[in-house]
Amino acid sequence: MSPRRRSRHINGPYLLTQALLVVLPLLYVLLHTASGYLNHPRFFDITGELIGRIFEAVVILWGFAVGACLGSFLNVVALRAPRGETIGGGSYCPYCTAPIRSRDNIPILGWLGLRGRCYACHLPISPRYMIVEIIAGSMVASIVALQLVPGGVNFPSLVYGSVNPPRLVMRWDQLLIFRTLFHCLVLLWIMTTALVVGSRLKITPLMLVAGTLLTLLPPLVYPQLLILTWQSKSFHRMEGLPAYLEGATALAAGGAAALALALVTAGSMYRVGKHRGSAIVQEDQPLQSSGAQDWGWQLLWLGFVFGWQGVLGIGVLWCFGLAALYPWLRKYRFSLIYPPALIFFAAWLHLLCWRELIYVPIWPGGTWFYASVVFGLVIPAALSRLLVPHDWQQDMVPKETPMIIDQPAEQTDNQNESAEVDENRVTSETGRDNSTIDSQNSSASEVLPSGSSQDETA
Repeated sequence: MSPRRRSRHINGPYLLTQALLVVLPLLYVLLHTASGYLNHPRFFDITGELIGRIFEAVVILWGFAVGACLGSFLNVVALRAPRGETIGGGSYCPYCTAPIRSRDNIPILGWLGLRGRCYACHLPISPRYMIVEIIAGSMVASIVALQLVPGGVNFPSLVYGSVNPPRLVMRWDQLLIFRTLFHCLVLLWIMTTALVVGSRLKITPLMLVAGTLLTLLPPLVYPQLLILTWQSKSFHRMEGLPAYLEGATALAAGGAAALALALVTAGSMYRVGKHRGSAIVQEDQPLQSSGAQDWGWQLLWLGFVFGWQGVLGIGVLWCFGLAALYPWLRKYRFSLIYPPALIFFAAWLHLLCWRELIYVPIWPGGTWFYASVVFGLVIPAALSRLLVPHDWQQDMVPKETPMIIDQPAEQTDNQNESAEVDENRVTSETGRDNSTIDSQNSSASEVLPSGSSQDETA
């Protein structure tokens, strides 16, 4: 008889992901073509409308692929850079250090193809890699779909108001493309630092310098990358020296608002001030997050890019999201769901919905100018104090990890003396118990008749 062939199980998630990558762009093309052809003025025939939508779907799918690849690389940066490891080189298994094959290194599909296990040692690989790749790809794809393709209709200014059916085919806006690329890179870097802080690691000085140069240098060279001036006017029509002056003023105002927001929220989230000396230090993890400093750097970068209107609006949106998710977050105690990660999602959502949010009069940058500034500072300060505990990082420490708490020298000496006294007491009690047992055994042996043993007597 021939040997029985081993049946191969169908990899359902892998096949489903491949099907979604094909079906979703087709649905986008068909639904948007039908909707645009039926509900909007017919600038082109059905063929022209279909060609425009196919081009848009390809651009959105390309944005998802590029975002997933960048997310995969930045996830490696977040894991290796704080530990002093080299960023270059290929990926490898964290258990057996076997190199990952090229076909298995494709974002999302590689992890699903391996079923979440190393092909060499068959030990599980963390799903964090795939989750980060999905988030990064979705973020870039959504910004491309809601900002680049429609012509910047998510911006609070009224410059991008006209929308043509095959929008991206007939009109290439160089400034809009640069703004989309700039916003995607900044949000990806905010996500990277959120991964570092969420892993209870410290952002390295090189990462701080890279983030500052990424958010500060491009607006200084090309001020039109900014959305609003400090007076909530558009940068779209500004040129020459006035644009550079307004750009420098907007950067200063955004940085000042970010620092003010960090000051009013960091004290309620981190142990600073008089509690600074009671920080918890892990024995096996010397590189810990510096807490309030990392939080301040993240807000500063957002202030440089989106101005004081954007960073205060992101702070308010972050607090509302934290209030909505608070019961679920505290129940499952995830290590990546507190301030660093939520500020990334708040910035992402705020960019996509900025035009709708700015219609609220009291929203930062709205019609109530000074009242919106107070609103953007008071709401985050109050809600962060109510919702985020001081020990949110302490709660995320694994139970099996030993922790050393800084204590005064006198208290440590007293504890050592008490420990020695306890040891002497236990030793004396143990010796007394042993002598009692020996005396009982000797008396029992005397009672037994000669030539017999305990086992025979029993």
